[in-house]
Amino acid sequence: MKIMIHGPLAVILLLSISIACNRGDDVTNPARPKSITASRELPAGGVGLVESVDEFPLIQCKSIQPRVELSNFKETAGVYLYSQDSKKSSEEPFENDAQAVDAAKEWIVRHFAEMPSGSELRAKSISRSASGRPKPISESDAGHTISLCQTYRGIETSLVSIIYLSGRTCNLANVHVCTIDATDGSLKKIISKEDAVESFSTIASKMGTHKEDLDRIKKDAKPSLKYIWSPKYNKDLDRNSLVYAPTWIVMGDRVVVDAYTGGAWTND
Repeated sequence: MKIMIHGPLAVILLLSISIACNRGDDVTNPARPKSITASRELPAGGVGLVESVDEFPLIQCKSIQPRVELSNFKETAGVYLYSQDSKKSSEEPFENDAQAVDAAKEWIVRHFAEMPSGSELRAKSISRSASGRPKPISESDAGHTISLCQTYRGIETSLVSIIYLSGRTCNLANVHVCTIDATDGSLKKIISKEDAVESFSTIASKMGTHKEDLDRIKKDAKPSLKYIWSPKYNKDLDRNSLVYAPTWIVMGDRVVVDAYTGGAWTND
């Protein structure tokens, strides 16, 4: 669902949301219990951070289709929802998170394909229940929920898959994996992370963001480079073959910075 708000008020609101997200606030649904949405974030280990100016291409992402259990999949805009009749599992959950992550990756490879050259699946978060909650609410909820991000050249993309393991069995999954190819002639230098923060702060200042919030942006921002879908580079609206652009994520992912031009835009 998209709420359409235009003009300076929209940018100020989105900047406020980005700042709140950076503090960990649940701005999407404040009334929703934290216990339902919380998950244990894995250490990034520097992944996605670029220390100096470099060159990156646009990438063309084409959805990979499932190859087994086809009747259990439904497709929407290149994303595949998998579901089968849920059965109470007699299996014990995996002994540790690493085993659960490996099982989730293997499930995707088995049902779709190996990831293309230069790309891999990387764990973003783990919840120790079969329903995405931080802890199981019943015996039948024992398991893991694994969020996996597809990468390109070690940079995260917004291609995310979620595998729900009941015990050790996947009864539900939401999968978006793609072949990834660099777009011919698109290789360009990107701006530095320092310039990205400056661009973000300039836009925030022009839109009336309070000085204390601007200071917080400059102090707390930890910009990371990410490949995301951008309307600027997608003119044909072919949802099964999309162009993703290198983008600086400065404070949350609602207001982002084009890594080529330094222009800020709202990713909603």
